[in-house]
Amino acid sequence: MPNCQNAKLPEASPVAPGGSTATPADAELPVFPDEVYASLPRLLDDVCSYGISSEDSDMLLLGSLTALSSCLTQVTGIYGQRQVCPNLFLFVSAQASAGKGRLTLCRHLVDVVHADLRRRNRQEWEEYRREKSLYEKNKRQGGR
Repeated sequence: MPNCQNAKLPEASPVAPGGSTATPADAELPVFPDEVYASLPRLLDDVCSYGISSEDSDMLLLGSLTALSSCLTQVTGIYGQRQVCPNLFLFVSAQASAGKGRLTLCRHLVDVVHADLRRRNRQEWEEYRREKSLYEKNKRQGGR
């Protein structure tokens, strides 16, 4: 087996899924058509309006849909005789300074839901501690 650390290996040609060669870095990527943005609900339309380019608006739309899908915990459906949930996952691969960091802003769309869940959790925890304290007090009094 040759020592690959020091060997000059031939350049591999980029291959996209499906066997075709990858597009050059300077080639334009496809974007969502304007009809998609024309039919968006107001919330998503407002989010996408902050895009500085078509690609940026597409990324904000995908990030927003991904974040909002996490709030749909009570929604399910049947697909192929299996129960499915609407939770989406997004993986963005791009060069440094390509604008991927803007996706972190999409999580602010669900801050209200997150805050409400934290508030409910705190209330339920306090109720649990009160009931546990009462149970232990009754247990001590009944055991004497």
